[in-house]
Amino acid sequence: MKEKCIYKFDNIKVFLMILVIIAHTLINSYGDKGMEYIRFICLCYTMPLFTFISGYLSKKEQSLKKNCIRLLLPCIIFTIINDLVQEWVNPNYIFSWKQPGFAMWYLWVLFVYRFALPYLIRIKYILLFSFLLSWFVGFIPFVGANYSLSRLCCFLPYFLLGYTIANEDVLVRYKNEIFQKLNLVGYLVLTFIFIGWFIIITFRPGLTFATAFNDGYSGNINGLMLRIALQFTIYYCIDGILYSKSFS
Repeated sequence: MKEKCIYKFDNIKVFLMILVIIAHTLINSYGDKGMEYIRFICLCYTMPLFTFISGYLSKKEQSLKKNCIRLLLPCIIFTIINDLVQEWVNPNYIFSWKQPGFAMWYLWVLFVYRFALPYLIRIKYILLFSFLLSWFVGFIPFVGANYSLSRLCCFLPYFLLGYTIANEDVLVRYKNEIFQKLNLVGYLVLTFIFIGWFIIITFRPGLTFATAFNDGYSGNINGLMLRIALQFTIYYCIDGILYSKSFS
């Protein structure tokens, strides 16, 4: 069963890579609502599901040496390359050692997750706490793009959810209830969810920035509601794609 799931994850990751390319191709398309709708759909699937799969495939015992070689070292090397190229081609580029290079943030975040995993799983109700953390860090002013702190906190629930489903008996027993295979009604609900987001994007263009969870919302309670709504949408997207026959 585990091997079958891994093969399915390989198929899903190919699909996600395509969505990442599409989403980044449309990164400057916020003046075109049609393109922003497509980008929104892409981003609701990509990094949350990548993070979920990374958590599912992570082990309780972690090797610091392997994680440094496979995650931290590439992050540093390609960050340096990115900064050198940016300095060369972009005269307005501002170097900051507080931020990983373009797209390298995920290697940094995954390194932190796997380093902390043996300690995090000792905490009772850590999955619940991780969701609460992802909501309330938005009120902390210094949690933002620097060190990818905002992303680190906001994608943590998906990493822990993947690990928990793969390893904890309590969720393995109930995972069919947690991630039920979507029927026609389920897909209709997902369709109406995206229709709702399309209406919101029509009146609030630029919302696709929020799907990266890269910034906070200070004292704005609307930002909290937006984050929770996005997480609900992302959960439903993950549910739908994990149990789609197309990737079996």
